[in-house]
Amino acid sequence: MSGGRRLLSTTEADYLRALGIAVRKAPNGEERNRVVEQVVLATRLRRLDGVSWLALAQAVGCTVATLRKWRRIAADPKPPAAGLLGRLDRTALDPSRLWAVTSHPGATALIAIVTGHDDGAGHRLHQEARDVMDLLEPLGVHVRLEPAASLAAVVRCLERHRPRVVHVAGRHAHGGVLLAAGMSPSPTLWDDVADAFRRSGAPPQLAVLNVCDSINGAIASLAAGVRLIVGCRATITDDIALTFSGTFYAALRGRSVRAAFEDAVAALAPQDRHRYELRGSERAMTSVIVR
Repeated sequence: MSGGRRLLSTTEADYLRALGIAVRKAPNGEERNRVVEQVVLATRLRRLDGVSWLALAQAVGCTVATLRKWRRIAADPKPPAAGLLGRLDRTALDPSRLWAVTSHPGATALIAIVTGHDDGAGHRLHQEARDVMDLLEPLGVHVRLEPAASLAAVVRCLERHRPRVVHVAGRHAHGGVLLAAGMSPSPTLWDDVADAFRRSGAPPQLAVLNVCDSINGAIASLAAGVRLIVGCRATITDDIALTFSGTFYAALRGRSVRAAFEDAVAALAPQDRHRYELRGSERAMTSVIVR
């Protein structure tokens, strides 16, 4: 497919085609909205990479006008109870106060969000990505999204965009996280994710592994040069994951990582506060990543 600065790979085209079929088969209502949101998230990244609207629409099996309409619908504000922003203090989100950042040399994104394979119950992964983006982008933060990512896509993202923060939202796989290989799940060891950090040449300063039982990934990631890791030492529900991630990023500007972490933990129910752990050096924990 042509018409943009880069072409869709066969795997990407097959993935978008499958999403388009899912949209057409889904009944109207919440289920269809979830699939449309997946299409929007999947096409957004590729559009930023230079794939044309026409190529994306052809892959999904719709018109360009329809694809743009879906993007507008997905961008509409949600009712307060439906999304994380409704649970946060909006007075802290002043769009006129842009985040002043100093990134790796050559960096084109401050934060990269990686979502894993959508196993049919993966709406939380897309909601988590959207919540964080809705929270940060109005403040001038460049967020890079890698939806339904393969390990190769993670490596490309790290090499091209050199983010200071990598946020992984995914499902647990034995010893790792469930990433994607096209439309199929791809269980990926945390050691392999850490190797991707190492191979990038500029490991992120902070990695947030918002995945059940991900704390073992902290050991390998710290060894790969990541300064700070937030991981889970137990299972987490979707509500826990959404509450933690949103509160954490809302609190991160101008404050130490430890302070933001403590705020995010405090936002959880008392019986859930043990589920997250921050690892790294004392000096790194008290540093301010985003000013």
